[in-house]
Amino acid sequence: MKIMQLYLLLVMLFLSGFFLFFWWKLKKRSNQMMGVYNDSQSSGNTTCPSGTPPQIVLFVNTAKSQFCGPENYNCAQAILAAYQDCCAIQESEILAAGSKGFGKARDGICGALYAGELLLKDPAKAEQLGRDFEMLAGSVKCKKILKLRRITCEECVGHTARLLAEHLLPGRAG
Repeated sequence: MKIMQLYLLLVMLFLSGFFLFFWWKLKKRSNQMMGVYNDSQSSGNTTCPSGTPPQIVLFVNTAKSQFCGPENYNCAQAILAAYQDCCAIQESEILAAGSKGFGKARDGICGALYAGELLLKDPAKAEQLGRDFEMLAGSVKCKKILKLRRITCEECVGHTARLLAEHLLPGRAG
């Protein structure tokens, strides 16, 4: 009887250790996606180069704070929320974008990029936004961006906000 109890105890310890290990790995991966955990490949805030105009920095900071912030917006919603006043975006449009984040947008593209393309009415500017974004992220597809680990989801939001501002604000290139 004692051997059976000892055996059950060992099995329970093994299973709990196994569970904790995978929970830790999942948590670490989740944090990397959200931009909480930065490994050696990522060094600080690289979204806005020095000398970036303050109005662009404001859009970037607003978008990044909206991403997984108090409203728990995804990447697409964060971009729309940051440009809500500037582009007359309705709250219903932001809520509808809830189904477009985390790779669920058209053809699996990044939700932030998807929202940015929606805000640019000119197809040529939208295409240029996609090219500029791909140079920074390595791809426009969410799953590939995550696999490459060049930038985090939060940085995707920040880069899209910056690139979008460069196309939308008067007197900027694009």
